[in-house]
Amino acid sequence: MTWQEVKADFSDPYGRAKYDCLVGLDGTGSVVGLMWVFVPPEPVGEIPATLTALVHLVHRRRGIGHYLQTWGEYRAAERLGKYAESGLRRLYRVGACDSQLDRLKLFKEYGYAESCVIYRMRRDLHQLISPVVLPANIKFLTYQPEHDASAWRAIDDYLRIKWA
Repeated sequence: MTWQEVKADFSDPYGRAKYDCLVGLDGTGSVVGLMWVFVPPEPVGEIPATLTALVHLVHRRRGIGHYLQTWGEYRAAERLGKYAESGLRRLYRVGACDSQLDRLKLFKEYGYAESCVIYRMRRDLHQLISPVVLPANIKFLTYQPEHDASAWRAIDDYLRIKWA
């Protein structure tokens, strides 16, 4: 996946970045991580909420991934709530490569189970969402256009490291 493909996905009108994306900044304004929740506009058969979190390499193992995952699940629950009476199965989807052991561990801690190659894990919505406490110098904001450049640099750094 290239930076252009990620940006195209992020700019998709169904992505609702203004409401379904959270960007974490440190005390200097640098992006430490982000979460993006996507629910398809016209689901068929089941209603998935895809949760995609990225944490900058230097900020890992500080609870940021847990915070993002928790926020993403709350946001996904809100988005999926409108389908409660549909009779369709609602679920969260996350993904990780076999080599991303920290991600796999995080998802297992949240109760996700392996499901298939493309969507590696999912979790039942009936499980409670646990609160997470972050370091004092980290704050999270909903999407704001003025943070576009630093968010894209963080995504670009993540992809460069991941695919290097």
